[in-house]
Amino acid sequence: MNIKSNILYILLAPLWMPVYSWVQDLVTPGDKPTGPTIDVAKIETTGYPTLAEAFEKATSDGTTIILQTNFTQQEAVTVKNKNTLDLNGLTLTGEEVDAENKATFDTKAQLTIKNGTLNGKFIVTDPKNLFAGTDVSLGQTIISKDGKELMYRVLVKNENEGTPRFTRGLEMLDSYSTSNNIYCFWLPASHAAQAITCKIGETTYTTAPITIASHSSEILTLTEASDDPSEPSDPNGPYTVTYNTPVGGTLNVSAGKNEVESGETVAKNTTLTIKVEPSSNHYKLALLLIGTEDYTAKVSNEKITYQVTSDTQITALFFNTNTNNGGGGTIIYPDCPTCPDAPDYDFDENFSDDFKEWMDKHYPGWSEWWSGNTTKDYTVLVRKTGLGTITPGTTGANKGENMTFNIQPAQGQQIVDVRINGNSVGAVSKYELKNIRSNTIVDAVFSNIAVPVYTLTSKVINPKEGSVSPTCVRVTKGSNHDFNFYPNSKNCVIIDVQTGPKKVTEEEQEKALTSIGTPEKYIFTDVKADSVIVVTFDCPTAIEAIDVPDYMIYTEDKAVVVNPDNQQGNVKIYNISGMLVYSQTINSTTHISLPEGVYVVALTIGDKPHIKKISL
Repeated sequence: MNIKSNILYILLAPLWMPVYSWVQDLVTPGDKPTGPTIDVAKIETTGYPTLAEAFEKATSDGTTIILQTNFTQQEAVTVKNKNTLDLNGLTLTGEEVDAENKATFDTKAQLTIKNGTLNGKFIVTDPKNLFAGTDVSLGQTIISKDGKELMYRVLVKNENEGTPRFTRGLEMLDSYSTSNNIYCFWLPASHAAQAITCKIGETTYTTAPITIASHSSEILTLTEASDDPSEPSDPNGPYTVTYNTPVGGTLNVSAGKNEVESGETVAKNTTLTIKVEPSSNHYKLALLLIGTEDYTAKVSNEKITYQVTSDTQITALFFNTNTNNGGGGTIIYPDCPTCPDAPDYDFDENFSDDFKEWMDKHYPGWSEWWSGNTTKDYTVLVRKTGLGTITPGTTGANKGENMTFNIQPAQGQQIVDVRINGNSVGAVSKYELKNIRSNTIVDAVFSNIAVPVYTLTSKVINPKEGSVSPTCVRVTKGSNHDFNFYPNSKNCVIIDVQTGPKKVTEEEQEKALTSIGTPEKYIFTDVKADSVIVVTFDCPTAIEAIDVPDYMIYTEDKAVVVNPDNQQGNVKIYNISGMLVYSQTINSTTHISLPEGVYVVALTIGDKPHIKKISL
């Protein structure tokens, strides 16, 4: 029983005393009642002390559960039939106490909520089965799908006969509930101004373009799109694919095994594979647009697939991210005379009005630097994720210039992280970028204030021989985040990568780490705690041996012989370029045949590495 609920019952007690003057024990809603309690909900004339019990008794379609008092829900409610929850002009507040006690609607069938206010946080197992019209006030209510993705209400009125097919941009919208020609969609946040379209037979209807940043309290109307600009003149194609040649990386487009050149036409529904690869370790993809949609966050392993349904324009932009952390909250950028300035694109000829309008909205001032503006030395690209603002936006900067950024979350939101070229400088509301000496990316990440935030940090063993990016980043619960490893020269190698939860002391941290081998990168997935990644680099070709007895690593009959000395060990062999050519766990003397050449053999027994350069 919690204190908040006790206070509620004490305040209500005078209402019951005339009838139950002998009542001694008060119970919290959700606890199993042992005596007379106030009714939280009713079905017809029968009262129930909890919502869960009321819904358990709603055994047929069309049953209405009526709320009887303002109530804080801390329990899971199972909706087995098509039911209505009438809030009766009152407020239902969702609250999470712990992993087992939180407001959850397990919507196995459609639940219609009407006439009142939802407040706090609710988990919905299947949002397409939840309907809440304009008579339900949501405000800053948090609606999440299975406790992960935040969803926002969008209402659309459709009075046209026939089976509708809803889309928004390239996304099919098939998760919705309906009531009296009103369609209730639950959609994730999106800052792209796009319409919801509805196709019935051969006719297309559309709403006004909308962004999704909060729960809508209005009903969008559909009008027939007689001249839909998103539809090509020939609905069956073929369609033209055009793309730019970016500075700092490559953009390749292919269909199956065939390369698609810019300006080439393809058939309708052709699946394109778009590869965006930085030209070196110090470049990073800053922007990938397909049409006017930002696909940057959807790129995985430097590629993305896209199905062509109209003329398609692809634009990629890379930035140099070579930085040196000067500490003390200040990022100092080394001079890089070989780094290119901002890309020199003639956007007036190559880009459509729709593209320029989109860029004006999302990257204010972009034309000043994209066109190769000679009045500024560098570009500062400003991006944001979630609901909030960062000012100024994308702009130019001269060498050595300082620039201050103000970061402001929207109502009900929090600053998760501010990142300079991918590295966290904390959840700060103001940050000064000092001594600018390269193109720079500034990211601000926002989320709902109820979402936990965790810190991911990297540590490098032998930092003179390699680096990890990022060094530190803050992410929301359930997020994924990439960490990339960069040996400093071609003869340097990764000899171990360890991950684990963040601990307070070095001794505890060492025990918590687990080796995951020698990958070239690592992705933290579904983050649920502060975590650490430790990467060990080595450049063993610079020396002949590191504490290796002759009997442990040697050559015999044009083969490498490795003797773990009656222990279990892990052996890895690299060629002179640092490429891993052999990896195996052994517990006895092992002969390994390799082509002639120079190799580095690394035998790890326990936590101790034994490394030797040999020739065959």
